[in-house]
Amino acid sequence: MGSHLTHFLDIRHWLEFEVVLQCFLLLLKRTGKQFWVGEGPEFPQVVFDSIKENKFFLELLQNIHSSQERPWFLAWFSEYLHTIRDLPAYGEVLARGIDFLCEETQHERFQSVRPSTMISGTRVSLFWFEYSGASSHETTGFEYSAPTMSI
Repeated sequence: MGSHLTHFLDIRHWLEFEVVLQCFLLLLKRTGKQFWVGEGPEFPQVVFDSIKENKFFLELLQNIHSSQERPWFLAWFSEYLHTIRDLPAYGEVLARGIDFLCEETQHERFQSVRPSTMISGTRVSLFWFEYSGASSHETTGFEYSAPTMSI
């Protein structure tokens, strides 16, 4: 009986986390940059780390089916970045997010999600290059013209 109760509680917490993450995404969309007003400069980084390290978020990732085109809980990161792009934590959160999507989730335990997270990491990278207006020549000294592609 105890193991069934533990399993039920884990499912309940997983579902609660999913609802909380959906609400957080909705708040970000509605409030935009205003969400962070009055918070300390490290707060966006703390929130990001709390989500990416949450065991229920990792379970959401591990349960992606290859038939899903782009799960909503991978799209949250782009919206998140959009709201913090003028804050001091932006660069660090961007780097950590790309590292998470393109490296950490390429681990064997994320077998079915690896393509989806890599695509999301690529989208975030493309967004950064488009938003910043930085060409590779400006940032590295090398000239590079990225091919255009439809994502």
